[in-house]
Order: sequence, then C-alpha cells, then structure tokens
Amino acid sequence: MLFTKEEYKQRLKKVQKSMEEKGIELLISQDTNNMNYLTGYDAWSFYYAQCVIVHLNADEPLCFVRAQDAGGAYIKTYLKRENIIAYDEK
Repeated sequence: MLFTKEEYKQRLKKVQKSMEEKGIELLISQDTNNMNYLTGYDAWSFYYAQCVIVHLNADEPLCFVRAQDAGGAYIKTYLKRENIIAYDEK
C-alpha cells in the first residue's frame, strides 16, 4: 500500500460524510481512480467489470473484482479478505 490504513480510513470517512450530506446511502464506483483512492487497489484490469461499494455506515468498502485479480486486491489493499468479493468469469 502506498498509504497507511489510517489514511484510507480517513478518505472513507470523508466520502461517507459527503454521502450523508447528499442523502446517499450506497455508492458504487467503477472508476479505477476512486477504487485506488478508497482502497489502494491498483490493477490493470480496468477494462473488466470491477467496482468499489461504499455503504454510509460501513467500516470498510467492498471491492468487487475478477477472481484472477483477487490476489492483487489482497496484497494491495487494507481491506479484510471478506470485503474483497471475487467473481468467476465463467
């Protein structure tokens, strides 16, 4: 990770504060910059379906990636394994 876990947690709190102010309960972003900003996830799989999901009251976002990219997510993010959701392309 390029930043500390605390830095990512502060970023999440800023996003959640903005969500609350705008009345947004759930935010889904497929933008790789947003995924990286919120989780540290940095992969060259941006041309496949992937996203970060932020709930207003969650301690961590969910990271939704292809099964073959899950290893990178485990290594490059601060997220607990259960918050990295890997899907099979079959």
